[in-house]
Amino acid sequence: MATIALDIGGTKIASAIFLPDGSMLFNRKRLLKGRTGHEVGKLAAEILAKLLTIAHRSRIQIDGIGVCVPGIVYSQTGRVWAPNIPGWENYPLQEVLRTVTAPDIDIYIDSDRTCYMYGEMWQGAAKDCHSAVFIAVGTGIGAGIIIDGHVLHGASDIIGATGWMALQPPYKEEYDPAAALNIMLRAMASEPECGMPSGQTRPIKPSPPETHQPHFRL
Repeated sequence: MATIALDIGGTKIASAIFLPDGSMLFNRKRLLKGRTGHEVGKLAAEILAKLLTIAHRSRIQIDGIGVCVPGIVYSQTGRVWAPNIPGWENYPLQEVLRTVTAPDIDIYIDSDRTCYMYGEMWQGAAKDCHSAVFIAVGTGIGAGIIIDGHVLHGASDIIGATGWMALQPPYKEEYDPAAALNIMLRAMASEPECGMPSGQTRPIKPSPPETHQPHFRL
């Protein structure tokens, strides 16, 4: 009995076969190399098919497939949205992977932040914990949250997407913190202040450095 794992990221797909004790076999990585949309799905299916073949030749029984994606997995439809993979706004990943998988093998797809949390609770730092939070810092930032042994998905399955300030493509310059600050400062500078003639503004002076006092003692 073993499980195949696919970790689909914004730049690569990592894959391996895991035994029940956590041992990892046939670990591999494939770069996306600019692939988008269905080309990424086809690559994932190709990797999965190869691992299934390897398992069969090695007489390893596969009873499940776990897949993590860098985005949202819609629990009602099984489709995924991954903002770092163009063309994956509502992508039928499970349907694509099922084309190379026997019907008696379960396919489980979830967000990478949630899957990382599962891994930590199974064999990592959160082992034997009933509640934990995992912070993932990669192409994006996310959090996997488990409370009383249950994974939280939240409304629209978006809980834990802590690094997403903009939720709809395409990306806009205003989403960038530095750009947003510049836009705000330009807007402030263009508005006349009380007592100043229209079209004239006071220069923005930098604030003096603050001296922070510690709030606690060791």
